[in-house]
Amino acid sequence: ANLVGQRGTVAEVEVIATFLPRGVIDSLQSVLETCGLEMIALTLEPIAALSVAVPDSMRHLNLALVDIGAGTSDIALTARGAVLAYDMVPIAGDEITEALSETFLLDFNVGEAVKRKTGTSDVLRFTDILGQTLVKERHELVEAMQPAARRLAGQIARRILALNGGEPPQAVLLVGGGSLTPGLPEYVAADLGL
Repeated sequence: ANLVGQRGTVAEVEVIATFLPRGVIDSLQSVLETCGLEMIALTLEPIAALSVAVPDSMRHLNLALVDIGAGTSDIALTARGAVLAYDMVPIAGDEITEALSETFLLDFNVGEAVKRKTGTSDVLRFTDILGQTLVKERHELVEAMQPAARRLAGQIARRILALNGGEPPQAVLLVGGGSLTPGLPEYVAADLGL
């Protein structure tokens, strides 16, 4: 991690380079300039989340961090003191919202609000697209989410296994709003055999 004070004749570094569309970089740069800020470095979301959630002292372990957002689930793996690999699966929290919306005929925004409140309320009252007021218990809402949660967990687990040479990591850390989906941690664990 640091060559200061070390002795040797050869030093090596492995560089991982990724390329983003020019429009994305230009947009980020424009926002920063508007705010009077300057870009010093740019990194991928899973690696940024990993730097906050997994201290350097834990990176010798084979860990998977999964940042489950709205549209993607970003994965970063650690082992031997470094980030071993990273990737993403193209489904995440919106898939859960869509499952609720389809089951109860909800506008997407109402489905999102219901999904978020499911973690904190035992009974929820909301209005479907036909203007009918529905009153549902938490277990009914959780049940409607489960097929989507199983699909999401399966895709996450398959991608982790592919990145990790077919072996499950020692532990998986789920972060991001989608990680609060009821049952998701258990499904990921089961699919990985953890």
